[in-house]
Amino acid sequence: MLVRYLIHPQLLENSSSPSSAWQLDDTGHACAETFAASGLLEGTAYIFSSSQTMTRQTASIIGERLSVQPVADAEMDESDNWVTGILPKTGLLGRFKQILCKPQDLAVEGGEAAMDAQDRIAAAYLSAMERVLTSGMHGDVLMVGHGRVGALLFCYLAGQGIGQEFTPPPAGYYFTYDWGARAMLHPWKSMEEAN
Repeated sequence: MLVRYLIHPQLLENSSSPSSAWQLDDTGHACAETFAASGLLEGTAYIFSSSQTMTRQTASIIGERLSVQPVADAEMDESDNWVTGILPKTGLLGRFKQILCKPQDLAVEGGEAAMDAQDRIAAAYLSAMERVLTSGMHGDVLMVGHGRVGALLFCYLAGQGIGQEFTPPPAGYYFTYDWGARAMLHPWKSMEEAN
């Protein structure tokens, strides 16, 4: 069984609303539709997403194409104190690297430490897999989430420690993990590479 973790594609940023409520922009919608139609996800029987708007939209677009009903889980959400709103890319990456510098400590401005966020996303992953295994159905799994907690899940699955070198990939990237072999099949790839 394959497990893919996909970071939602491009967003319509809106400074008047919390970033957790931001929606996909037109490019993001098109990317999700193209990814769903690419054939890569054939055999996907389960879709899980965070509870945030952009991931639920992505999961819904893909789920409609695959005739799979997505399940939202707030434990897959991005960390509140990491949801930075509109920051320049260099500011966002700098803040993430500060958080990863001391993963056991509370994040830069207080809140969830990187190790706690990793424990949370790993628990959400394990809970999703338990649900899949006890369902009796067969098929691959797609998890639709966010870059920073996704990077922490990648580290967990790959058996790598948390450190500054783990920069979250941009929107619209995914990795594939082989559940049976307990092995990462490939690192982050762009959704566009599925076409």
